[in-house]
Amino acid sequence: MTDSIIIYSQKNKLVFYLFISLAFSAAGLFMLFYTDQISSSAFARVVFLGSSALIKIAGILISLLSGAAAFRYLKFLFDSRPLLLVNQEGISDYSSLSAIGFIPWEDIAEVQLTDYSNNLFISLVLKEDEPYLAKMNWLQKRMSKINQSMTASESGTPSPLIFISLSASKAEPQTVFQQIKPAIQTVGKIIKPRGIQNSFAANINQLSAFCSAESRFFLAKA
Repeated sequence: MTDSIIIYSQKNKLVFYLFISLAFSAAGLFMLFYTDQISSSAFARVVFLGSSALIKIAGILISLLSGAAAFRYLKFLFDSRPLLLVNQEGISDYSSLSAIGFIPWEDIAEVQLTDYSNNLFISLVLKEDEPYLAKMNWLQKRMSKINQSMTASESGTPSPLIFISLSASKAEPQTVFQQIKPAIQTVGKIIKPRGIQNSFAANINQLSAFCSAESRFFLAKA
């Protein structure tokens, strides 16, 4: 591979997503602290069956997920690193909160294009997951393990541990995947598209994008 593939985030896109994510987070906090007022509304009686407990749970989930998305976008605004860097040494991923940075080619068993609800991710199956799980903090590890279990196939084929989202950039995952192919073929890796029925990481990414209008229903095409 002679030319590196470098994908940067779009700052104006990040600012917009950050604003929307903060708005959703504020809405979640409003539901949490003004539960009694909300529960008496006709909307709450229909959607939440008038249950204060359901309103509080929804408020907590919305504020946490939107807050996580806002943190992600804020981090990217002040991060000079690219979302994705592919070169002769390997793949460097900084596209999500669960991203772990550099992964050399020799540790990558397979590169996939994973589709979830019309949202595309470049995903990596590693030869050994444990060394990379050991590098992760608790949240990263939980997100990665849940995501992996949700994308496990019935045939027992290894599932991706790493999901790369390009939603904060103008790049199309399909195009980038095609650009990566020559590098993968050079080092003898297997490439294949993959469709999944559900994915925790995909949902987190979609939330960010939904909160954004890229609403892929929250973030991504992580």
